[in-house]
Amino acid sequence: MRQPGQIYKINAFRSGKLKQAEKIIDKLSDVINSLTHLKYEKGTRDGDFALREKLKVLMYEIESHYKTIRSFSSGKIGETDVFKEILTFYGEHFLDDFQLGTFLAGIRHEIANQKIRDHEHNIKKAGNSYERKINLYARDLERDLNEWEKILSLKAVPLLTALINEINDLVLFFRVDDILDSLIIDNNVFVMRGDVFEDFNSCIAEFVRYYIKNRKIFLSDRDIGEMIDQTLNDMGFMSIILKTKNMNQTIFTGIVNQIISKYSLKQLAGGYKQAGDGSANGTGRQDKQSFFMDKEFTIMLEKLCFMEHMITPGNGDRDGYEAGLAEKPDEQFLFYSPGTFDLSLKYIAEYLRDALIFIIDWLNKELTKDPKVSKTMDPVLFCVADINNFISTYKRALEIASIKSNRSEASVISREKQFVSKNMANELIEIIIVTSTNIQDALINTALNAGSISFYRGVLTKKIKIIQDSFNNTFERIKKGLEKI
Repeated sequence: MRQPGQIYKINAFRSGKLKQAEKIIDKLSDVINSLTHLKYEKGTRDGDFALREKLKVLMYEIESHYKTIRSFSSGKIGETDVFKEILTFYGEHFLDDFQLGTFLAGIRHEIANQKIRDHEHNIKKAGNSYERKINLYARDLERDLNEWEKILSLKAVPLLTALINEINDLVLFFRVDDILDSLIIDNNVFVMRGDVFEDFNSCIAEFVRYYIKNRKIFLSDRDIGEMIDQTLNDMGFMSIILKTKNMNQTIFTGIVNQIISKYSLKQLAGGYKQAGDGSANGTGRQDKQSFFMDKEFTIMLEKLCFMEHMITPGNGDRDGYEAGLAEKPDEQFLFYSPGTFDLSLKYIAEYLRDALIFIIDWLNKELTKDPKVSKTMDPVLFCVADINNFISTYKRALEIASIKSNRSEASVISREKQFVSKNMANELIEIIIVTSTNIQDALINTALNAGSISFYRGVLTKKIKIIQDSFNNTFERIKKGLEKI
């Protein structure tokens, strides 16, 4: 029989987990909805019709995602079978085969093939009126697909991963909650045979499968056992089970080991062993980690730390830079005034630059120390493109401001002023906002990932919280600064 303290813990877990999942659902719904508006309505070539059909398939799939996540509201009000349906959908459409990625690749392949066919046709028909012109509609679609894929990979995928973690917890929670009273019979005895016991084993095995497949990390038998213990304890069920007359930790560990063996969970976890242990033959995750840590992080840190030494001042239009801005008040934007503490666009860019150095240096150290956390850190890793975009844009602004004709000379009554064009300023401001927003979201999702993995809770979660608080303060300074300049 459940005691009041145990009931309170169970109810608190249910309430907290539903709220956490709902927060992710709200964000994910907006992101997925933004991906449903891709269209390709113009064009009458055969290739246009082929692209239109492939795009319909992609849009049907993304709409299926939207309907699936919106069904969460039914589970929240009591139809808990919905959680199982959501988990099954994402197991088939995301974990086993990321169908959005497959359909997207199909469209890109079709565009590439059309370019090849047009090129071969024009070689044969060179010099006559039968040459095919560039398909501007397909070119525009390709540009839209780049933005679409960026939203998918940088925003949707991290949220999907976090959602699956929460839904997997909810599915296990409601299944165990439903059968637990049948598992413990009169005289407080835990049933270890029969259909209800097999159902218990099955739901534990299914939970572990999704846990491993979603995180793509290697777990030993001991890791799996500790993870199950911690999860059931968080849910409030472990103390109930262990207090039955015929149960103790050793017996329960034996049951878990039987589940691992019967449902081939060791083989499933073993598929990620090389990627997780840093072996020479490691593939997949290890390749990705090596790429980020050894190459991308080093390059980004060097660019951020030594940016002033890397700029190459241009001499105007010849280098594609705006020049003569000191004499063009209608086109100029004040970038920086050396020797003063006046708030400027350069100061605001420096806020973000310093924060990125801090984050990348910390991230690099964490991944070097324990490569297995890379899956947890994926949301931040996906921001590499944004960070590189900020670096290149800020560097270009520094180069423009360094051009002699873009600087007003200091005088007795005024300091030197450095200008960039208004277009350059607007581009840099947009990049700062986008990068800051995406980093902030990524840190939230990273914290969710770390909090959902029992053996990462504690030290890593606290570290991420420190990074979050630091960056949130930076972002507030950036937003207030942009309001003033």
